[in-house]
Amino acid sequence: MKDFNIRWLEQFVIAAEDLMRIVMLTINNECNKELEKLEDQKQDLSSYKELRNWKILGKRYIQKDIDDINNNRNDLDR
Repeated sequence: MKDFNIRWLEQFVIAAEDLMRIVMLTINNECNKELEKLEDQKQDLSSYKELRNWKILGKRYIQKDIDDINNNRNDLDR
């Protein structure tokens, strides 16, 4: 009977360890999925900021060109 209890306890411990491994792998997979989503969002945000900066820069150059054209007109009118 004592040997049976020891074997049963050993099997229980092995089963508990296996269950812990499964839980840890599941948690790790879920964390990796969430991390991947966050990295995608970060990339999207970075792309948006880059496009926004180009848009602002483009507007500045266009405004500078308009100002230059207006200044040239004023110079010709004199």
